[in-house]
Amino acid sequence: MDNLHNINFTIPKAGIKHWFKKRIRDITCFFQRFNRGWCIKDTWSIRDWFLKVMPDLLMEYKNNLSGCPSNMEISQWEMILQDMYDHLIGCKEDITKNKYYQEWSDMYDKFYKQYGIFGSKLNTDGENIVHFPDEVSDEWAEISSKFLKDGNRLEQERQQHLHLFCMLFEKYFWDLWD
Repeated sequence: MDNLHNINFTIPKAGIKHWFKKRIRDITCFFQRFNRGWCIKDTWSIRDWFLKVMPDLLMEYKNNLSGCPSNMEISQWEMILQDMYDHLIGCKEDITKNKYYQEWSDMYDKFYKQYGIFGSKLNTDGENIVHFPDEVSDEWAEISSKFLKDGNRLEQERQQHLHLFCMLFEKYFWDLWD
């Protein structure tokens, strides 16, 4: 969360004007969050804000419970809150979970070194075409295909976690108070 103790006060080479603009924006966000609980930067990606804030909020709530819904034991309630937390964590996108991430990353490093960013060295006569590694080599095409396939699998898992979280959140929404 942006707040005053996280602000970097070193002045970059980009210039003092840019530095002041960023500090003013950080301080503005600090006061917006203080006054209304959110800032304008949070609206740029409500999804990311929710996935950043809500898991910690649920854990804090779970760790400081002083009661539970009347129709269950406290241990059941703690398990439900833990499930909600786990499903939210499962919703977070992490490209490094892809089984082929390292191969894919190494492939792109080699491609950029050999052919430039977006394969600019493959262009001739002033062309401005974007190229990708799978156009250059069958081996790289196979790595890209495996990476995309595993990425689709991970996306399905994330969607399943989101679905399960939303079911629990909807079912127990009115019980999320202490």
